[in-house]
Amino acid sequence: MSIKEFSLLPTTVFKNCFDLDDLEKIKNEIHGENICLPYVNEWDGENKGKTFSNRYPGNWNNLSLRQLILSGLPDIISQNIIVESIMHLQSFIPYGFHCDYGWSNPSNDECPFVVVIIPFETIKAKTIVCNQYMHGLQFIHYKEQSAPLPVEQQMTEEEYLKYFSHCWPQERSYISIDTIFEWEAGSALVLDHRYIHASDNFLKHGLTEKNCISIFSKTKRENYHKVLQYLQEEQT
Repeated sequence: MSIKEFSLLPTTVFKNCFDLDDLEKIKNEIHGENICLPYVNEWDGENKGKTFSNRYPGNWNNLSLRQLILSGLPDIISQNIIVESIMHLQSFIPYGFHCDYGWSNPSNDECPFVVVIIPFETIKAKTIVCNQYMHGLQFIHYKEQSAPLPVEQQMTEEEYLKYFSHCWPQERSYISIDTIFEWEAGSALVLDHRYIHASDNFLKHGLTEKNCISIFSKTKRENYHKVLQYLQEEQT
């Protein structure tokens, strides 16, 4: 069975997974690699050529880092996650709608799993997960293959501007909101790799940057439905 036929894992927020001491240790382990990869925007628009974020990749073979992360995540995640990439993401410009499906590289007995976002700080910032999903990275490809939502399902312009004033206005008709994740230090947002998501426009709140741990993962196909059932029960 193709992953495209697997049911989507429900988006779940786990509170208080890590304390501030844990987060500081994790940051120190990641920065011990002394690697910074700036992400410069190449898309047309007012932010073309600007640095959206700095990415500080961690080494999952670092036993201390691995133990810190796995000991804080809920058991159902830590016991089934195979981490493909972990980084400290330092964002300067809010990300628009995108999908992280392409970050995983599963073998035949594996499948893409979850993205995990863990804020380093409690700030007026949000990550917003949409109801829409795709098997790719760029939202432009979703729009090319999808029709706008029925009018009654579309957000109002006022609601769209509340969260997405940094996004193109013509994108409003394509998305609807599932989960709004408030950035609290040490909480964990867990979402299926296929879900489209975005930052809110944190610059409106006087912030100049925001910092989190981002984890991209895969899992054994045989474990996928066990996790799906658990997370579905968590929603009820």
